[in-house]
Amino acid sequence: NSCRVKFDGAVTDAEHILEQLRASGFDGRILAGGTRARTQEDLAQAREAPKEMRQRESAMWRGLFLRALSLTLPAFLLAKPLANVSPLLHEKVFGPVTVHILLLFLLATPVQFGAGRCFYRAAWRSLQHRAATMDVLVVVGSSAAYISSLVSLLAAALDPSHTPFVHFETSAMIITFVLGGRTLEAVAKGEAADAVSALMKL
Repeated sequence: NSCRVKFDGAVTDAEHILEQLRASGFDGRILAGGTRARTQEDLAQAREAPKEMRQRESAMWRGLFLRALSLTLPAFLLAKPLANVSPLLHEKVFGPVTVHILLLFLLATPVQFGAGRCFYRAAWRSLQHRAATMDVLVVVGSSAAYISSLVSLLAAALDPSHTPFVHFETSAMIITFVLGGRTLEAVAKGEAADAVSALMKL
């Protein structure tokens, strides 16, 4: 998910490389002031910068995962074990749409387009480069469950004779499971990199 670039300062500079990188749909940052590390302090900063980036990446994925989990877990419980816990859940809001279905919609939507927004961005960048990555698969799978459920919900709202079949919790679970995997991956990568750095200092 990341790389480090070394370049010949006589041919180009860090700012130009960063501009080209962003023009291609990716992001980046300049390490150690943008050029070559010349002092011991610069060398130490150059070594610490990747560690800081890994820590920020790990914190980002963990935050997204916890936010998604806080909404997905109630949605899963409402959809399956607690679907009949209260008659209030089956009260009709409009047409055949019940409180139960509306709650699932309200819980899944922030997961799909809030916590899952990073997958949409990554998928769009991949498609711009004509590549089908894991992000594209996540977007396709979760969007299929969400959009089909939304269409069924709207059809029921417009036609009272239509019985809505929704799977909002499925779309949220796909996003949350993948975010959990990315969190574990980021943590493992950080621990492995720290171990290698420790061995190199021996």
